[in-house]
Amino acid sequence: MSPSPSYVETEESVSEIFSGSKVAEARFKGTWFAPSAEVIPLVVQWGTFKIIPVFSGELDQFSLKSSGEAIGHEEDQNYLIPFESDLSQQNTSGPAGILAVGDIGGNPIGLKFVFHRFEEESPRGQLTYSFNGSETNLNQYNWGWSTVSGCNHIFGISTNIDAFWQNSYTLTQYSLWDFTLGGNIGSHKAALHIRKQLDRDYTYSYVISMSSYLKQDYGVQISKTMIRGYDVFEFLKIGQAQLYMVVLAEADFERNPYLWKDVPLEDRHLKNTYGAEILPFLHFDLPQGGFFRIGTSVSLVTNKYSYKEIWGGQEAHRKNFLRELWISGTFGFQIGKKFSWGLYADLPIYYDPYQTTEISGASGDYFKGTSNSQPRIRRPLQLHARVIVNW
Repeated sequence: MSPSPSYVETEESVSEIFSGSKVAEARFKGTWFAPSAEVIPLVVQWGTFKIIPVFSGELDQFSLKSSGEAIGHEEDQNYLIPFESDLSQQNTSGPAGILAVGDIGGNPIGLKFVFHRFEEESPRGQLTYSFNGSETNLNQYNWGWSTVSGCNHIFGISTNIDAFWQNSYTLTQYSLWDFTLGGNIGSHKAALHIRKQLDRDYTYSYVISMSSYLKQDYGVQISKTMIRGYDVFEFLKIGQAQLYMVVLAEADFERNPYLWKDVPLEDRHLKNTYGAEILPFLHFDLPQGGFFRIGTSVSLVTNKYSYKEIWGGQEAHRKNFLRELWISGTFGFQIGKKFSWGLYADLPIYYDPYQTTEISGASGDYFKGTSNSQPRIRRPLQLHARVIVNW
């Protein structure tokens, strides 16, 4: 994984007297370059629909450079060691998508689809230094320069500045598909959101005998799928008051097989999460303008974990089941027309978990256990004010 821009974008220098008037100076500088572009080539009118294709691209590139002279210490003798090093990496990201808006039978509807591809490229770098008239060139990367000697002795002896060797690094590749469909269906405002992401992480380790970073046979693949549905509708009308209902349901599926030479192994980690939330609220239009609303919410989340592991030549299955019940709500009022203000109270969150664990194998059950924790409050009562200005 690449370092963050805040880590890279630094500039420092170190000066120290070597002998007499001779000063050894070392300089360290990092740069980060991240251009991006987005293109909407055209807008297509098809019946009642407008179709808008969107293409974008992003490149981020960092460079860490250092040069100067280090002072080496060996018994009673000091050495001046000229050096130069650099480390750089380039990553690319290319989203592309389509947006369509229109209406069917007088009901507005919208659709969005996005495909996103991200890939980290292998870093490039080297270290060159001269010691006792001999020049050394290394293609092993280093990081974390320090004025405290004794990190990894990258110059072969103790020096006034030092760094850590980058013995290994991980490259990530992922693809993302994101689809959203929403619109009005009668009195319902509904939407469906589906997202699928596939990640692959590859580790490269430095092999001294080959003076190179080699891709390891072992890797990790993570597949995540999310399906989420929304609906907002008027449930009941009582005089001047309307009872609205907000319903949210979501299912998440995660598959995490381990890889050996890019082939999935039997060892795997599965996780299924199911959740639902219902939020009823009552809305009153006040005679002098403004409104008054009161509501609450109830949510239920269930997590199911499943592991298949091979211990030696023995196959073992582990299953975890976690059910979480969350109950909370918000009460308050909002008064005004163009300028409105309100006071709200977020109720404490009631949390009730229930968990079971089961481990089994070819010879039968190894372990079964239940953890039924006492219900507890996860958040205290919170009060806050809100001001809204309609332009």
